[in-house]
Amino acid sequence: MNAAANKLELQRLNGVDSNADEFGAGCESTDVKDDVAVDIYVNDGSVSHSGDYASGSNDSSSTRPEAVRETWSGRFEFLLSVVGYTVGLGNIWRFPYFVKRNGGGVALIPFLLFLVSCGGPLYYIEVCLGQFSGKSPVNVWDICPLFRGIGFVMVGLSLMYIWYFGACFAWVIYYLFHSFHPRLAWATCGQPWNTDLCIDASTNLTEKKLQLASNISAKFKFSTSATEFWENNVLAKSHGIDDLGSVQLHLLGCLALGWLVVYLCLWKGVKSLGKLWIEAAVQCFYSLGPAWGGVITMASFNKFNHNAFRDTMIVCFADGFTGFSGGLVVFSVLGFLAKETGVSIDNLPFSGASLAFIAYPEALSRLPIPNLWAVLFFVTLILVSVDTTFGTFETVINAIVDYDFRRLHRYRIHITSLLTVLIIVGSIPLCTSGGYYIFMLTDWYIATFNIVFVALLETIVISWIYGANRFSEDIEMMTGNRPPLLVRVVWSLVIPIFISTILITSAINFGAPSIGKGGYQYPYYAVVLGDVLAFAPLISIFAVAAVLVFIKGTGTLTQRVCQLTRPSKGWRPNDKKAEQIFNSKSYTYRETLLERIKYDVLGWPSNS
Repeated sequence: MNAAANKLELQRLNGVDSNADEFGAGCESTDVKDDVAVDIYVNDGSVSHSGDYASGSNDSSSTRPEAVRETWSGRFEFLLSVVGYTVGLGNIWRFPYFVKRNGGGVALIPFLLFLVSCGGPLYYIEVCLGQFSGKSPVNVWDICPLFRGIGFVMVGLSLMYIWYFGACFAWVIYYLFHSFHPRLAWATCGQPWNTDLCIDASTNLTEKKLQLASNISAKFKFSTSATEFWENNVLAKSHGIDDLGSVQLHLLGCLALGWLVVYLCLWKGVKSLGKLWIEAAVQCFYSLGPAWGGVITMASFNKFNHNAFRDTMIVCFADGFTGFSGGLVVFSVLGFLAKETGVSIDNLPFSGASLAFIAYPEALSRLPIPNLWAVLFFVTLILVSVDTTFGTFETVINAIVDYDFRRLHRYRIHITSLLTVLIIVGSIPLCTSGGYYIFMLTDWYIATFNIVFVALLETIVISWIYGANRFSEDIEMMTGNRPPLLVRVVWSLVIPIFISTILITSAINFGAPSIGKGGYQYPYYAVVLGDVLAFAPLISIFAVAAVLVFIKGTGTLTQRVCQLTRPSKGWRPNDKKAEQIFNSKSYTYRETLLERIKYDVLGWPSNS
């Protein structure tokens, strides 16, 4: 069968109707590519790296060479890498914070609902989009150039993420150093940073109260040794963001050391880092007795928080199922600490990242051979941190290099070095006594509307502009398996409706952040700065679209928009044999909503 016959057969099988209505005035209704010889081929994931770059075009107006990505040696390596990029420090602290903040077990209902209906299908889209095209977050929007600004937002958010999460990295490394002490520094009172209200495992509360006051019924705000180690030693925590205080050199040194490890991984081109996972269930079930009060609290149903759905989206996109183990450990320890301090779990002064960085060390200190478990645990967290930071930083580097691959690929290591130094210098405020307040402010606003709105636009572009059925054909070409109808319905209808509704209600009820129950309130200028962080990236999406339409576009306004919603010449499979099949196809755009639902969602042939 010759190339032309192959093309006609593929068009027939895929339901292409050359007589379909036009998408818009001044636009061609069908994308037609050059005839090529077709070899039926399914990528098995075993291709290897073949060089620095290959000839070709990665957009419609450029003849610069295209980057050839380093690929996985097999499916198992790919799976490990995906897990490594997915699991991060956020899984350790954000999920327990989310549950405690939103009423305990009642928060699990929207979490599970959103995870199944939105989180999983969206993750599937992003993985397939990247693997099919082999492009950076900016160039992958060759699939719909009008929304290339989404790629810039992704890169900007990735850079912001690795900047402020570097503080978490520093905290973990500092805890690891202290895990080698003969006795864990956070396990006992009597240290230079402890106060008179410090209690540990050996403290008798009755005797402690007698020492502090003659009236044994007096109420004291006791704090555990792990709490005081965290607040007074690790953070040297100030009273607010207005009081940054001095730079904590121990944190800055740990942060620089962490980034040195990430830099060496990037320099050596590590594709996958091994991870050592210690079962969190050991820590959870060891804290028997009163600890179960914390687990019961996690499973209990308290007052529903109106922000639960918004927080659900954030946690679901960031953490997914992997946050459950962290939640069980944290709440088991909270139950234990509530019993020791005589304070209810709801009134414990823990929030944000402090939930994990107090609860986990406290649990470790009560295990047999606590130093061994502490070293293993914090080494695990460091490996997780390196793997996640490595993948996110690689995203930023690739976006920069791909902008002009012919010139910049040879300076990749220099670009990496410069960015690493800039991030370390820019992280100095996070290493001050007020750095924790900066960390929590950034996390609150960066993870609120940006990620969710970008996810909404991604789904709309894939499902309704490029076409859910068309994207399913691309996935089938790549993997040999076609996403079922239910997945396309979720992409096209469930996710857009669900996310749009939650975004609107969240925007109406959105308020300023606070740390702790009735705790620290941020000043007005910090709230304004946070609003800028939350909404400025979204504005850039429409700004880039306006530049492409009104400045760089040609023809009438309708023609410009139509051209920019069609894939550019740079959109094609990363695999060269699959590219032959892809180029042999033509695609007819449907004009009416009903036709788009029938073909792009349901996958019906044109003549049905």
